[in-house]
Amino acid sequence: MRHCKAVLVLVLAAASPLLAGTATSTFEDFTGGMFINHVPHPDTIGPYGPFEFAFGDQTITVTRDPDWPDEPGVDALGSFGGFIAPDPQGWGVVADPAVDPGDYEGRAYTADPGEDIILNMSAPVRAFGATFKHFTASSMAQGDRVILAFDGPDGIGNLIGQVASNSFQYAGFRYYLDFVGVVDENNGIQSVRIVGDGDWTLIDGIAVVPAAAAPCPGDATGDGLVNFDDLNEVLDHWESSVAPGTDGDVTGDGLVNFDDLNEVLAEWAAVC
Repeated sequence: MRHCKAVLVLVLAAASPLLAGTATSTFEDFTGGMFINHVPHPDTIGPYGPFEFAFGDQTITVTRDPDWPDEPGVDALGSFGGFIAPDPQGWGVVADPAVDPGDYEGRAYTADPGEDIILNMSAPVRAFGATFKHFTASSMAQGDRVILAFDGPDGIGNLIGQVASNSFQYAGFRYYLDFVGVVDENNGIQSVRIVGDGDWTLIDGIAVVPAAAAPCPGDATGDGLVNFDDLNEVLDHWESSVAPGTDGDVTGDGLVNFDDLNEVLAEWAAVC
């Protein structure tokens, strides 16, 4: 039986502005996203990434900072333990792929205290998440893992949001998967920092959601063109109250009126 997820809390500094990112503990919140399992390297020490996410014509590459794993005290390992759920020993806790994607095979990472895993996005993304592989033994459990999302490269810049995984307590030896992530409606996540504490960090895989395409001004039909089709869409719903951004409401105020007509005419013949 699957144990309940942790309640996730955004930690805010007293003088910091409200974080724009929202913490999530389920992959189901990554609408339009993709999860990539980390493939164990056949050698003990192996490269970590880059990872390529293909979204139609757009490819987002996630890379680790170039100095790693050459930094002192930092190791990148292959599969840790190799226990795949469900296994004959019952050590692996069965996970729902829609909530906690992963296959129990991935990367193990250890470092001296203060060494973090920093991942860079080749283009800003709407969301970033990771599935952590946790283990417990009797009353001991691996500590929480924290993801910090930033609007700048190399794990610096403005902090968009943060999220922590949960270290469950079991009365026995268990492996389990725990997906957590940060969703930013402003599409501004440029890098993430996975905080290290000198203990194993077991990453089964990572997920991203590409930035949403900016709306095309005046395009009521959504075909990327501003023409008579958009004008007719506005006129067909003239003086109607509609769901914002639909049925001729190109201004997004929920009303179809002269503001929408003027927007269409101002962008006439535009292609975007």
